[in-house]
Amino acid sequence: MLTNTQGIVLHRFKFSENSLIVPIFTKQFGRQSYLIYGLSNKNARQKANLIQPLHVLDLQVYQKENRDLQKLKDYGIARALPNIHTDFAKSSIALFVSEFLYRSLRENESDTELYDYLIFAINTLNSAENSVGNLHLSILLKLTRFFGITPEENYSESAQIFDMQNARFNIVPPNHSNYCNLEISQKLYELMHTPLEESYKVKLTKNQRSILMNSLLDFYNLHIDRPGKLKSVEVLQS
Repeated sequence: MLTNTQGIVLHRFKFSENSLIVPIFTKQFGRQSYLIYGLSNKNARQKANLIQPLHVLDLQVYQKENRDLQKLKDYGIARALPNIHTDFAKSSIALFVSEFLYRSLRENESDTELYDYLIFAINTLNSAENSVGNLHLSILLKLTRFFGITPEENYSESAQIFDMQNARFNIVPPNHSNYCNLEISQKLYELMHTPLEESYKVKLTKNQRSILMNSLLDFYNLHIDRPGKLKSVEVLQS
């Protein structure tokens, strides 16, 4: 059945000389993998340049149930994002977030609330005029509720050490190694309670930012066994 929908590009793979496989998180069908063929044509090859990390596309798709690979009839830009792919910091964050989503979202799990949140996050990244150095951390934190692993809101003057394994703040370090030290725990809590568009207000050193990112990825791997190791981490840290 030919259907119109909208989707966020997560990745792209070369399938043959003239075709691509593109995993896309769609508003209507959740995560799907689409085949784009006919790239021997020059215009089609140029159009394929639209398929970039976190690009939001209008799609015409042949959607069939219980099919691993769907066919994409036509596509075009749904939202112009001129700043993301001309600003190195923003494009690095887009690469990181798209790889995280690609490795974390399951096929066919439709979630319009998550889709709308991701559109908000993408627009925030594109339009940000202040530093975006903390934005990927804030996005990962805000996404925990969609994966059902939101940390417990029990931070206090006495309970300030974040126990990643039990997703709560402790008075003393737990008897395992999966926790954040006092300094990182405090920054984590501060980010948790800072709106995405104001994440630049949280003061972090480069080292703190790196530790927080690795801690958040460890947190996801502990609780949902994904996304695993991301290739884009090195690009982002540079």
